[in-house]
Amino acid sequence: MNPTIGRHSFGETNVSFLVVDRSRSQHRVRQFRVTAEFTGDFEDVFTKGDNTRLLPSSAVSNTMLAFAQRYMGAEPETYAAALAERFRTACPAAHTVAIGVEMIDLEALGEEQARTSFMYSGQEWQTAAARNNSEGCLSLCGGVRGLQLFMTTGSTFKDFRHDEYTTTPVFEDRALGMKVDVTWFVGSPGTDFRSCRRRARKAATDAFATHTSRSSEHTCYVLADAVLAACPEVSRTEVAGVHQSRRLADMTAYGYDNPGQIYLIDDAQATTVAMEVNRPAE
Repeated sequence: MNPTIGRHSFGETNVSFLVVDRSRSQHRVRQFRVTAEFTGDFEDVFTKGDNTRLLPSSAVSNTMLAFAQRYMGAEPETYAAALAERFRTACPAAHTVAIGVEMIDLEALGEEQARTSFMYSGQEWQTAAARNNSEGCLSLCGGVRGLQLFMTTGSTFKDFRHDEYTTTPVFEDRALGMKVDVTWFVGSPGTDFRSCRRRARKAATDAFATHTSRSSEHTCYVLADAVLAACPEVSRTEVAGVHQSRRLADMTAYGYDNPGQIYLIDDAQATTVAMEVNRPAE
């Protein structure tokens, strides 16, 4: 029997650290979570224990820290691209290096002039990913993860299929809660990532606030389409997330009516949604 090895890779995941920038009077604190995956010609590493092509974990994680200091004020997309390029040089056997970055800015407390005390606010992370291959092709994307959205009215759900197991009622107007990840793909490392991120996030949240939702799927498309419209440098947008259950509490047992005011939160089970929207080829 001569088994053959299939897809294989190695890397580091969830390397977490804080970056504290005291270079200006208004300090800045950011938390990072970084992942690196190496795929390529590593068959002998796995099948023969030959480590001559293997980049050890210390080199990977230490490079992440060193480049975080080197690119302290940069956008996460720039940092991810720099890491991917560095690792392709440091590990020539890698056909592809994929970098994932999640970053959150801590909120400054006190007077604007001070900005030396901080707190975590919200659960939304800025994201970036870079993929560098052996041909020198670089792909980049930015995004937001964990965007919490909720509308009190302006959402319907009707005309769906029914079978003998369907108990979902028809909604002419309902509350809608969603937690989504929005990712946008850019073609050039010279993109103004900060401006793109600002416009993309605003487009997605504005679209959510102003559209009439027909379903979670419809809402995801509206958000993705809005990002493409606001950001000409973006070639593709992906939106993935969950429709969060917000069920009206039954308060009749103790004599209370509940005209759409009190909702129970149950996020253990969630309806998942994912889709992408591509810019038409010119």
